[in-house]
Amino acid sequence: MMVDTGFVFVVCGAKHHVETLNVALRHLARFSKSPVTVVTDLGRNEGEIRHDSIINIETPESFNNHQAAIHLKTSLHRIMTGPGPYCYLDSDVLAVRPGVDAIFGMKRDIVTFGSDHCPLAEFSPHAVACTCAAPLSRAFFGKGMTEEEFNDLEQRRRLHHELLEKLSAHVKNDPALLKKKELLDVLTTIYNMNMAHPLWNRLPGFLAARLKALSWWAFLILVIRGRYRWDNNSRRWFDSKGNLIIDADAYDAFLLEVAEKCGFFWDQRHGTWVDKDGEPVYFPIPGRGGNPRCVHLQQAILDRFDIPIPDGDWVHFNGGVFLFGPDSKDFMDDWNEWCLGIFNEPYWRTRDQGILAALTWKFGLEEAPRLPPEYNFIADYHKKGVIHHGGLRFSAPPHPGVIEPMLIHIYHNFGKKDWDVWQAVEKALEVEPGC
Repeated sequence: MMVDTGFVFVVCGAKHHVETLNVALRHLARFSKSPVTVVTDLGRNEGEIRHDSIINIETPESFNNHQAAIHLKTSLHRIMTGPGPYCYLDSDVLAVRPGVDAIFGMKRDIVTFGSDHCPLAEFSPHAVACTCAAPLSRAFFGKGMTEEEFNDLEQRRRLHHELLEKLSAHVKNDPALLKKKELLDVLTTIYNMNMAHPLWNRLPGFLAARLKALSWWAFLILVIRGRYRWDNNSRRWFDSKGNLIIDADAYDAFLLEVAEKCGFFWDQRHGTWVDKDGEPVYFPIPGRGGNPRCVHLQQAILDRFDIPIPDGDWVHFNGGVFLFGPDSKDFMDDWNEWCLGIFNEPYWRTRDQGILAALTWKFGLEEAPRLPPEYNFIADYHKKGVIHHGGLRFSAPPHPGVIEPMLIHIYHNFGKKDWDVWQAVEKALEVEPGC
C-alpha cells in the first residue's frame, strides 16, 4: 500500500548492507512516528530485511549490486508516487534523537539535500578515475605491498593523525599549558606526517625527534591540566580514562615498516614522503591538511554534460539524506538517466554523487537552502577537526557552536565498538524517545 509521505531506504546485495539497514530501521522506529518503506531487489539480497513494508523491484541482471541500488535510489520518484514529501535515507544514517520527523517540513525546492563534508575539489579524486589521489597508493603497491597491507598501514596512519589532532586541539585551547611549554617539554618529538599543525610550527620547542619521558612535576602538571599521562615503560600516551592516545614504538615501527617494504621515508623537514633519492612520492596540498584536490570532476562534468562548475571550493550536496516529491520528477529523471549513462564509462567511478553535483548546477540549485547539519551529520571517523564532546554532541567547523544531530551519518567504521561515537549511538536507543 502506497504511503502519502515517510522515510525511504534502498538496499541491494551483501549481508552487511542488509544488517546495516536493520540497525537503521531499529533506530528510526525508536525516534519516528512516520511510515518507513524499504525499496529493494529481494533476489539480490543476502540476509533478511526485518521490516514489514518492503517494495520489491527486479533490477537488470547486467547491473552489479551497487549499480542496482543507485538505479533504485534515483528512480524513487517513480516508486513513491504519493503527494509526499518523502525522505530518502542511506542505510548508514541513524536516528538518534526525538524530533526526526520535523525534517518533512524542510523541503524548500524541487529537492532538498544537506551539504557534504568536503568541497567539490576534494571529492573529485574519488569521483573520477584520475590519478590525483593515487601517487602514494601506486608507489606502495608498486613496491610489492598488497592492497590489504596498504589498507592496514593507511588505517594506522589515519588513526595516528586523528589522535594527534585531539592532543593538539587541547594544547591550542589551553593558554596556561602553552605558557608552561618551556618547562613541560611535553611533545618532544612528533613526526608531523602531513598534519600541518600551524601552532607547533610557530612555537620552537614543540617539534623534535621523538617523545621522551616527562619529569615528575611536569608529569603532574600534564595530568592535572591536560588529562594525559605518559608511561615511560611502554612509551605510550594515555588519557585520564586509560584510553591509548599515542604508541610511540608502534609509530616508529610503522615508519620502519614503510621504509623496509616500500623504500619510502618520511621527510619531516618538508612534510612529505620521499624515495631513496629524496624525491617526493606524494604531494600534499598546502593549507588543505594534505587531502588531494583536483579539477578533474569539474572537467569531466563540463566535457560530458556541458555544465561548468566554476568553483572547486563549492560544497556539493551529500546524497545520504534528501527530500523529494512529485515536483522532483525532472531532476530525478535526469539523475537516473545520467547515472545509468556512466555505468559503463570506466573514467567515472560508480557513484551517484558526482552526477548529483552536475545536476545541482543544471537546475540552478547550487545556492538552494539545505538541510541543517542536525539532519545529516556526517560522522567521518577520519575527518580532522570534528570533536565529539560526548552524548552525540559535536563541534564541526565551519559550523558554529555545538551540533546535536537528529540523524547521524556513520560514514566510516559503522559498528566499531571501541569508538566513543558508536558507543553513544548505541546508548541513544536506551533513551526515552518522547517524539
